[in-house]
Amino acid sequence: MYRWLLCARYLRTRYIALASIISVTLGVATLVVVNSVMAGFSAEMHERLHGLASDILIECHASGGLPDPEAQMASIAEVVGDDLVGISCSAHVPAMLAIETGRDIVTRHVNLVGIDAATYDNVSQFDQYLLHPKNQEQVTFDLRESGYGEGREAFPASGWQYRRFRVEEQRRIDDLIQRQERRIAELRALQTPTAAKAIQSATVESQTIESGSAGSGEPSTAPRARRRVHARLWTVVHEPGRQ
Repeated sequence: MYRWLLCARYLRTRYIALASIISVTLGVATLVVVNSVMAGFSAEMHERLHGLASDILIECHASGGLPDPEAQMASIAEVVGDDLVGISCSAHVPAMLAIETGRDIVTRHVNLVGIDAATYDNVSQFDQYLLHPKNQEQVTFDLRESGYGEGREAFPASGWQYRRFRVEEQRRIDDLIQRQERRIAELRALQTPTAAKAIQSATVESQTIESGSAGSGEPSTAPRARRRVHARLWTVVHEPGRQ
């Protein structure tokens, strides 16, 4: 107790010493916090990388790939022995991905990876990144009927059920565009003020159909096609000189 009283009495008269103690304390606390954060980040990054890549990677840069990979894996298993937990073979090939956006096609350079679904799960944690429970049990990219993202809130609809709905919705929108274009073309051929009003009526009708589809509770799957409908009808209505 006497020591604490002596320290308090000394620091009351030595403000520089008090400021030095406070600054050293804050500096040490900051250093401890930063080291803890960086250590946790390093451990998390190491775990993520280990989940995507194996401990040992044997690469072959020949154009034909590694010759006789089954024999090579058998030789590795014979040398390593019981210490070998898992082994798998994969192929990495540069490829070009074409993404269709409306009428344009955007290309991207990608690295196409081919894996052995039976053994790849033994050398990675890739199954944790798959969204369907059955695909997690056995690494596969099969498209299921539904059931993706279980337990995740606001997860978008996926699977064959959603694919079929998208096709039906796209067909409905395309049919609407064709019918409205035919109707506008017929009204343009009349070249009368009544035809201009009918063109405006066709535009309002297409917007009414659009609003009814949006309020039906179904997920929006063809916004690009709907914008095409409005863009084309907008051009017709606001160019009276061409009517």
